[in-house]
Amino acid sequence: MIKAILLIVYVLAVAAIDLRSHRIPNAVTLTAMVASLGVGVASSGWSGLLNWGGGLLVGFAIFLPFYIVRAFGAGDVKAMAAVGSFLGVKGALIACGTTLIAGGAIGVGVLFATAVTLRHGLYRLIGTFASPLPSSQSLDTANAQVVQRFPYGVAIAAGAIIALLFMNSDLQFTRSAAQ
Repeated sequence: MIKAILLIVYVLAVAAIDLRSHRIPNAVTLTAMVASLGVGVASSGWSGLLNWGGGLLVGFAIFLPFYIVRAFGAGDVKAMAAVGSFLGVKGALIACGTTLIAGGAIGVGVLFATAVTLRHGLYRLIGTFASPLPSSQSLDTANAQVVQRFPYGVAIAAGAIIALLFMNSDLQFTRSAAQ
């Protein structure tokens, strides 16, 4: 329970800070990682340490390619690693998936919310899918100005909370249900 509360506090802080400054401070992320390590080891011993490290690596490894192609910032990758450190391997996989879905939904919402007309929004959406790789900045030809991406910390918070709810609900798939 304490781990879930700490995770929620962490991701809400990440979302708020990222919304305000478009940065996720290393101090916040490192503090969260240390807190999740302490709680994990205190409650589960060596298996808590392995679960912590596995989740951290999964969150980091899944988001690292997005950083390499400049789709995410380094803070987003480290934040997802911290989320993984709270949730363990299975939870990190779920959180990464739900975060990517949330990010896509938020991105489409931002795309249409900032469009001048519905037609302009549709053209922007098609252009987004047609471009091979996102860049750190894109040119809005209608306004001839540089448009920044939205703060992904909001999607990380949404994805982590959804994953936490999924992991602690009856929605989980069990081995007997899959057979």
